[in-house]
Amino acid sequence: MLKLKALPVALILLATFGMIASADTSSKETTPLDLKGKNVQRQEVSSSLIGLTSTTVFYTLNDHRVVVVIHIDNTKEGFPVSGKVYEFAKDVTPAGMAKWLNNQHSDGLFPDVPEPKTTVKLPAEACQSLESKLLGKKTVNDTTYNQHSVEIKLSEVKVNEQFRLKKCKDTVNVYVPAK
Repeated sequence: MLKLKALPVALILLATFGMIASADTSSKETTPLDLKGKNVQRQEVSSSLIGLTSTTVFYTLNDHRVVVVIHIDNTKEGFPVSGKVYEFAKDVTPAGMAKWLNNQHSDGLFPDVPEPKTTVKLPAEACQSLESKLLGKKTVNDTTYNQHSVEIKLSEVKVNEQFRLKKCKDTVNVYVPAK
């Protein structure tokens, strides 16, 4: 009789462990966005027609139709970092994504560009600046800037049901107007 009463408890425990195990694998089913992957195109932009500005790094993952945009602010102490993930429809070509990207930091040369189907802002705690080093000075359009090398860190974070951003570090140049 004791063995029969223990059987339902064992089944409940087995079912519970099965649900926990399947919950763990479902989070791993998201596709990782590896910004350090060999097929990722990285573009760092710190200038505009008026001079040097905050730094924006574009990571294009054509095979996933995704562009990850990381912004490093040059106007605040500590070089705050923020980011967004832009996902495009499957029928958008790499050339179309390149035109969209160009319009984000230039004078909008391309009138008919695809628009992202979704945009996800990364949580503030997932984007950090770590260390910075003053590299020297640079003068552009009669304005002098202090050039800093800034190490940034992105934490692993679930973007949506399809993607998760893999953790990574990168180093970028940030230009601060000299005083």
